[in-house]
Amino acid sequence: MFTGVTVTDASGNGIFVRNSSATAPGNAANADSLSIIDSVIARSAVNGVLVENTIGGTGNLALTITGSTFDDNASSGIATNANAGILQATIGGSGAGLANDIGVASGTQNNGVSGGATTTGRLVLDVIGNTITTNDDGLGAGGVGVASFDNAQITVTIQSNTLTSLTPAVGSPGGTAVGGISVINEGSGSNTVLIDNNTITIVDGFGIIANAQGGGAGDIDFTITNNDISVTGADIVNTSISVENTGSGGQSLCLNITGNTLATAPGSNADVVLNNTNAGNVFQVQGLAATDSTSPDLSPNSQPVEILINGNQTSSPGGTIVNPVESVGSFTVGTCSTP
Repeated sequence: MFTGVTVTDASGNGIFVRNSSATAPGNAANADSLSIIDSVIARSAVNGVLVENTIGGTGNLALTITGSTFDDNASSGIATNANAGILQATIGGSGAGLANDIGVASGTQNNGVSGGATTTGRLVLDVIGNTITTNDDGLGAGGVGVASFDNAQITVTIQSNTLTSLTPAVGSPGGTAVGGISVINEGSGSNTVLIDNNTITIVDGFGIIANAQGGGAGDIDFTITNNDISVTGADIVNTSISVENTGSGGQSLCLNITGNTLATAPGSNADVVLNNTNAGNVFQVQGLAATDSTSPDLSPNSQPVEILINGNQTSSPGGTIVNPVESVGSFTVGTCSTP
């Protein structure tokens, strides 16, 4: 346990924990534990905190980080990697004094919280109630970024956070994509994601990116509900919510999207983009009311809404626009799993 620790100007990671074995391997209910409480970690040359299970190991670790401040760490404020075994990470919480402040004071911190699962690893990541600020320097910054590869599995809840990107992507318009939240599956595992009740403000980029991609044959279920997203700036690809199944391995993606409040600039851009580029992929939408009815294009305001979703989002200024861009595969009705 780390309590009241201050780490500044580390030449590598502020705190680095590598877990290769466990008291009870494979038993998520009986994990070894690590807590970081009421601490300050600033200006690390890499990550503020890096916790990982080693490839080929049998790690089984429960990580909790609460009440702490992370500033100007060059890569991520908090990085969690399940390269094998099970890694359960709780960042923040809904109670008093549990939230973390993860961001930038005067420098850059490209990602607030990052998570990854590879080989046969399982990552259970809860990011709840935190204030997360990023300051892009052209490397594709994001508030929370999570990815799954190989035969790994992610179970992710990102809820009730305030996420802000301070500066536009380098080269905008058309510059680096900045995401408030980005969750991606490239593997063959089974993954579930809840993104709920977050307040997201982005300058040139994407509020939420939720993708299946790569050559894996896995599945990922997204529930994206009750988020308040504002995307400003002039970038021609700005989007509040982008959900794409671009994989080549026949991936399955399920989307439940409802109750979000969206404002996307420029006003001609889509608030929600759905994209299925491979006829062999499965793209299910919970509450789907109609299928793709007209040819997709890059100017969604010039034609009727193509995908109608029950429980439409609210949007400013022009009403919710949902547009499949370059979609080849179809969209079908489905019921999505939640974490």
